[in-house]
Amino acid sequence: MRLLFSILFFCASLQAEDPKIRHVYLTWQGDTSTTMTINVHTLGGLEEIDVCYTEEKKANQEPYKHHIRAKGIPFACGDHMRHLFHIELTNLSAGGTYCFTLGTKKTGFIEELKFKTIHPKNSSYRFITGGDCEVNSTAIALMKQASACNPDALFLGGDYPTGVESLADYGKWDEWLDMYTNNMTAIDGTLIPMIVAIGNHEAFGGFNQLPEKAPFYYNYFKQNERDSSYFSKTFGEDIVLFVLDSGHTASYGGSQLDWMKQEFQKHESKKIKLAIYHVPIYPSVRFPKPTVPYHIISKIMELNGYKYFTRAILLPQSDKGGKYWLPLFDKYQLTAAFEHHDQTLKRTKQLFNGKEHPNGTLYLGDGGWGPELQCTPIQYYFNSFFAKTIGHVSFFWLVDINKNSIHYRALTPTGTTIDEYYQNISKQEK
Repeated sequence: MRLLFSILFFCASLQAEDPKIRHVYLTWQGDTSTTMTINVHTLGGLEEIDVCYTEEKKANQEPYKHHIRAKGIPFACGDHMRHLFHIELTNLSAGGTYCFTLGTKKTGFIEELKFKTIHPKNSSYRFITGGDCEVNSTAIALMKQASACNPDALFLGGDYPTGVESLADYGKWDEWLDMYTNNMTAIDGTLIPMIVAIGNHEAFGGFNQLPEKAPFYYNYFKQNERDSSYFSKTFGEDIVLFVLDSGHTASYGGSQLDWMKQEFQKHESKKIKLAIYHVPIYPSVRFPKPTVPYHIISKIMELNGYKYFTRAILLPQSDKGGKYWLPLFDKYQLTAAFEHHDQTLKRTKQLFNGKEHPNGTLYLGDGGWGPELQCTPIQYYFNSFFAKTIGHVSFFWLVDINKNSIHYRALTPTGTTIDEYYQNISKQEK
């Protein structure tokens, strides 16, 4: 009898909330020019919604040309239940602006929202990239600055809300998604789509976990048909972005490396090849191996009562990235890699085979979207491949891609440029 009462109480608690829409945000499962995925969370047992959309209307009274009835996927977090929707709109016009709304007759429909698809023949593209994005006033200020830049998309490199250790921490993800949806709207009123890489905060246990240990990442963000943590997206005719998993739910080698070899070869002719992942191959703070400088720094920390940090500044995943991924980056002339995790501003020189080269890969990092812990880039004093490092600062990278060059700028919450770099993208033989 007691068990039956518990079951009835649990079922009643799941339905206690009024049916409503909780979050709406955009990703891409397919082509960035002709598709868009609308991600929706609903509460209160709202299992189905209607989605109405059309290419931008000239007058508010014009009807929506397209209608979809979508069925959600139940997602349980302890005593909390919601339904998740990943509604992929296809056969869209390249470079088109679309209006949409969604809801039900019972709950009503949300205020009309808009998005833009990518035009494949634009002469320029603008992206925002960053990572280690927590929920605080600094992160919000950075999002306001980022949206004011009117980017085509946002690339995020892992580690979103901190302290998420189980499904019971769903509220922290709600806070993060609220922060994003409340602030990441472009000047023209269109929602800014995001491309999201996985970090150690997304996997319970951090590294070497099964996908089941990253339930929020895999269930909240539909970004490819394989439901994989590594995939690629193209923008226009000349740009490809490789989104990689730095050892969280996929190993550096194995199937991910096999996929990388095929994918890099497939896109070899692309003029601009970008990669985003969480753990840096060229860390600005931590050490890939226990070198002499590492032992010196560790001993100093230990003597000053910071024994924990002697383990925290050793990062073997960086060494694996150098072993498995760098040969491909060099072989296929990766243009730039966006790295994170160390929470400092970092810009390397253009590197090929670990040495400066005018047509080498630029490594930018290292994750600074408002993290509470911001570090001193100690590696700068031991390695000559760094061109610029700044510690204890929050920022994102603004990336403007034009026909023959890329302009990178690091912007603070007040919009101040604290670093910038022009990269020539006319490749030469190495």
